[in-house]
Amino acid sequence: CCVNGIIDGDPHIHTLRGAHYTLFKRGHFLAWSFSKDPVNWQLFAAYTGASARFTTQSLLLLEKRSGQTLELTAEDCTWQMKTDKGWHEVDPQVLANGVDVQEVKKLVHSALRHESVISFYLPSEHGRHVARLLTHCGPKKQVNFKLNMYQAKDLDHMGGELGSELGGAQDAQDAENASHMSLVSTKFSSMVMQTDSKFEVPGSWTSLGGSETANGYLKSLEDDGAAFTSRADCTKEEEQKAEEACSKHLQNHRDQKEIFMDCVYDVCHGGGEEDALSAAAFLSA
Repeated sequence: CCVNGIIDGDPHIHTLRGAHYTLFKRGHFLAWSFSKDPVNWQLFAAYTGASARFTTQSLLLLEKRSGQTLELTAEDCTWQMKTDKGWHEVDPQVLANGVDVQEVKKLVHSALRHESVISFYLPSEHGRHVARLLTHCGPKKQVNFKLNMYQAKDLDHMGGELGSELGGAQDAQDAENASHMSLVSTKFSSMVMQTDSKFEVPGSWTSLGGSETANGYLKSLEDDGAAFTSRADCTKEEEQKAEEACSKHLQNHRDQKEIFMDCVYDVCHGGGEEDALSAAAFLSA
């Protein structure tokens, strides 16, 4: 009935067209877009964090034609909407321009405790549902998000990271930075890492339409170092413990090699068993 695109963890990207890779660059990126009269939705993601580990820390949802703007940050995990009088918390409601905020702050059994669901529909086609955005968010932790699209014909109208067919290096820049993989254990050598230069957007969060509050939060998480971050290797003992944690919590996904390896990578590289718990709750949602 539908196809799924997922961005979770460190961050690992599973596109709606079947590609899978791990992002190797901090910054602001176009995660998803959909343009079909009368709507033009854009979903931006900010990937940043402390030290060598970075995750999704903010989402910005724009409807370009109307200017409708929604924002979520991992600082408080609350969807905010931009109005003439400033930014205000969004209550579950049907908004204009094909956006339906169905659930906000629903508790789940995971370290990422807040769940929200936003549905997208086309007013021009009798309210036909196009997509569903699910987020799991932990205050001061991270955001994981999943996008479902209901009809294959709508894939022709989407773009961004989740719309990508690419599964390897996108450009010379990605190939140049492939050497960073030498810092990662051979256990993870099959993982595709790239920088998504094609989808990176320049400027500050506020220049995209985000709030000053979110911009300040993201700046506080930025490192002083280079944009490309080297990942310290895990010891064999740490890898074994990570595998045990992921096997324990991802029993229903143990045969999905890419998902399992993403979990092991995140647990081993600073996320701890908490990441395995969060991954299990998110994948089952």
